[in-house]
Amino acid sequence: MLYIDESIQHDLGYICVAIVYSENDPDANVKDCLALSGFNAETDEYNSGTKMTGDRRRHALREQMLSVLTREANIGVLIAPTAKRSLLGALAVDACAQIIAVNQLPAPQNVFLDEGMPLTGCVIDLSVMRVHSNCDSRTTRGIQLADCAAYHCSYMLKSRLTGVYKKVPMKWPIGFSDEAMVDLEWIVRHDLRRSFFMESKPWDDSAGDLNFLCKMSGYGSFIDPDLPNHIAEAAAETFDEVWMGCIY
Repeated sequence: MLYIDESIQHDLGYICVAIVYSENDPDANVKDCLALSGFNAETDEYNSGTKMTGDRRRHALREQMLSVLTREANIGVLIAPTAKRSLLGALAVDACAQIIAVNQLPAPQNVFLDEGMPLTGCVIDLSVMRVHSNCDSRTTRGIQLADCAAYHCSYMLKSRLTGVYKKVPMKWPIGFSDEAMVDLEWIVRHDLRRSFFMESKPWDDSAGDLNFLCKMSGYGSFIDPDLPNHIAEAAAETFDEVWMGCIY
């Protein structure tokens, strides 16, 4: 199952679309996240647009959702210009088709799009996917995971574009410095990196550390050709490759 939601950055001119794959229905996991964080699992939802400052329950919910993403899901990301918002559904469905093919996912996949993502100009191969549009995230709860992924992937790109990196304290593993101030973007990348769709390549003794640098582009990241150059370059720097080796 593939779940799709977006984060729109009007002031920066881009839309970050997250495509979250779960082999099993994540509904129960999302309901558990809500219940464990003190929310009503039947009526409440995770929404990245909700103000979280000073709200411990919502901070806890975000951490719970990130935990599900890193344990149970894979993530693809599409970056498109805001001018293509009316085509977003079709662009996302095309990215899904590529994800299914190149990552050899079982077909057909059920694809669930959040509300407000039109399928204008969309051609769907029913042997590859069955598309469900205008889904309510309160009942199709996997979309809440896509919301969480879209927010955090967009934050990574926004940091790259603006050069503004929020610093937060982090405790290091035993044997390293007790605590340090690090970029929040670095922590987000660290948390999500193993969940991104990426190439699977055989070990090459002659490649050394390059064995740990894995391609996301074409596997789990897709950059629209109509993006302004500075956004396309920042998106490529953010999502072209992912480092899977030691980061300490």
